[in-house]
Amino acid sequence: MIVQFSITRKHRDLEDNVKHSTIVLVDNLIKYVNSMLNIDLRVLNFREQFAIHIQRLLERSSRGYVERNPMTAKIRKSSPIIYECAVLISNRMEEIEDITLEDDEIAYIAMHIGNAVSEYINDLHKLYVVVLMPDYQSDNDEFMSRLERLFSQDIVIGRVIHNPDMINEVDYPRKVDFVIQVNSEYSLSGIRHANISQFLTQIDYKEVSQLIVALKHKQEKINFTNNLEKFFPKENFKIINNETDRENLFKAICNELEQKGIVTTDFKDRLEAREKMSSTAFGRVAIPHSLQMIALKLKVMW
Repeated sequence: MIVQFSITRKHRDLEDNVKHSTIVLVDNLIKYVNSMLNIDLRVLNFREQFAIHIQRLLERSSRGYVERNPMTAKIRKSSPIIYECAVLISNRMEEIEDITLEDDEIAYIAMHIGNAVSEYINDLHKLYVVVLMPDYQSDNDEFMSRLERLFSQDIVIGRVIHNPDMINEVDYPRKVDFVIQVNSEYSLSGIRHANISQFLTQIDYKEVSQLIVALKHKQEKINFTNNLEKFFPKENFKIINNETDRENLFKAICNELEQKGIVTTDFKDRLEAREKMSSTAFGRVAIPHSLQMIALKLKVMW
């Protein structure tokens, strides 16, 4: 069934093979992840294939059977963001279906969402570009295909516009990093841009490449500095020489975070609830956190 939906993409046949209640649950999970993490999982046929998996998972759970996953430890270690998304989905399922999911089942969910989440995250690290070109250009499609092939690792092309006024008038989903101007010499003030021909010659390629390198270097430097200062303030770095256990460590940290107005009084319970779902340890490093975005501020304590 999964192969069929991957190849034929016959979405209309989904309810012929999966219970309606399962489809409703999957749509709920997709919407929940989008609201919590701002990640849209409605890509790569995810909904159809995931619905099939969830139905089988629910059937296994009703019989008290767990499908063992030999990749669980590796997935947790190599793809913590994807695994965390799977934990979020699993927690939501437990609340709705009144079931308990073990690490092995969570890892299978992570395998299903891996491609969709990876594509989404990869695009976030790319520069967001708008292409400005005359509307009389006859080979727009061919040009855009070549442009995407050449720079697919570095840019996401938002849209093609034919008037420079549209740069500021259109409500884009992300901030426009730069404009690729084709066969035109508009005066574009206030935004970086590259002027190239429709032929995408070596000179054109070099023009766009140099701008990409400069902007990515600047962006990485700004992001690193801002995030370092914002999430890792010096006063939150602690060295504890005395031996302690997790219970006392959580208590001490949460009390200090509460006094600083970063979390509420129930934050310790939230940490423990997350640990019961699946350990946040990855090798010798652990990143305890809650399942929900309930902190008053985003901070890290070391």
